[in-house]
Amino acid sequence: MAPTEARHLIGRLGEFHCALQVGGTLAHTPNQHGFDVICSKGRRISVKTTAQASGFVAIGKTTASLADDLMVVQYLKGQVTTVFYGPMSAAVEVARHYKPTNNFEFDLSRARKLAITLAEGPQLMPIEALRQEFEAELREFASSHGLGLVWHSDALLNLEPLPGSRSARLCISFEAGYWEMYALRDEFIREQARANVTAQLIAYRADWVGQASQEFQGLKLALSPLP
Repeated sequence: MAPTEARHLIGRLGEFHCALQVGGTLAHTPNQHGFDVICSKGRRISVKTTAQASGFVAIGKTTASLADDLMVVQYLKGQVTTVFYGPMSAAVEVARHYKPTNNFEFDLSRARKLAITLAEGPQLMPIEALRQEFEAELREFASSHGLGLVWHSDALLNLEPLPGSRSARLCISFEAGYWEMYALRDEFIREQARANVTAQLIAYRADWVGQASQEFQGLKLALSPLP
C-alpha cells in the first residue's frame, strides 16, 4: 500500500528515527500525550511524520505546550529524513491556526525555511528598528491615556502628557543590552514587554502628587508630577 495509507507505521518509524538522531528514548507508551521521544538532555520531543512531498503537519494547540521541541520527519521513496528539528514555540509562531480542528498547521516549506533560520542563528535588528517596533506597540495605548511618546535617546523614552491631559509624565529608562534581548524574544514575550509598561501607566495615571521610581521587568520607570 501507499505510505500515506500506513500512517501508524510511518509515524512509528519517524519516532525511531528521532530517537536515534538525538540519542534519546521513546515515550513509555505509543501516542504518549503531547510528546513521543525524550532526548538525552531530558527535553520532550513531539515527532510529526509525513509521507507527503508537500503540505503540512498538524500540531494540536492544546498539547503543543507539553513538548519542548518538535521534529518533522519525511518519508519519501523509502528514505527517512529530518525536515525540521527545533523549539516547539518557534514552529507554533510561524504556523497557522485552523479553528475547526483547533490545530496549528505547520507547512513543510515553512519548516525548511525555519530550520535554515535557526541554523544561521538569531539576526539582531538595528536598534532604530527595535525602538520603532516598541513605540508602535505603545502608541495606541499611550494616546488613549493622553500621553505622547518622546525619545530622548536609544535608552530613554518619555511619555509626555498631551495638552489638556491630566496624566502624569512617565519616564522609561532601558537598561544596557535591553534592545539586544528584545530582538531575541518571540511575539508572546514581546507582548508581555509592552504590557509591563502599560501596566505602569494604568497604575500611575491621573493627578500624581510627588514622584516615584520603580524597576519593573528590567525596565526602570520614573514618574514625575505635572507642573
